Amino acid sequence: MTLETALLTYGYGALFVGTLVEGETFLLAAAVLASLGHLDWAAVLAVAFAGAYTGDQIFFHLGRSGRGLPLRPGPGWRRRLEWARRLLSAHRLKFILGYRFLYGLRAVIPFAIGASGCPAGRFMALSAAGTLAWVLVSAAAGRLLGACFDGGSVAGPRLVATAAGGLLVFGVWRWRRQVRDR
Repeated sequence: MTLETALLTYGYGALFVGTLVEGETFLLAAAVLASLGHLDWAAVLAVAFAGAYTGDQIFFHLGRSGRGLPLRPGPGWRRRLEWARRLLSAHRLKFILGYRFLYGLRAVIPFAIGASGCPAGRFMALSAAGTLAWVLVSAAAGRLLGACFDGGSVAGPRLVATAAGGLLVFGVWRWRRQVRDR
């Protein structure tokens, strides 16, 4: 089942679970579908916020409890956790507000913040602000992508080619960084 099919079949429940667990891909897909008229914009924004925020709170409280994760994380997860802890100690406020925009660290960062002893009320408020900003920016990107698929836009193919080029450059950069770190 494709992501689009899941969102069209299960609607906002699929969006909630998707943003609870992962986030970016589900929100972008839902925003594209909303821009094409298949989903309601207000509902997409509200459900994406609720799912992402709830997931962050779960991982924060797992880190705060000191019991660890229910699943055994691999060595890559442990490296990301150490990286998150270093950034958190150096830039606590900015890091808590902006961690949602760091792809691939969805569970690691709230877990590290919880384990750092950050007060729950402070995390909840800052996480809400950061999650709201992330939802609005990601949904806007999805809306822009949706406009590309909504027939006849001259900018559509250029935008898709630019995005593909950007992803390629990002992928090469990450690969080189991983090779260098080994």
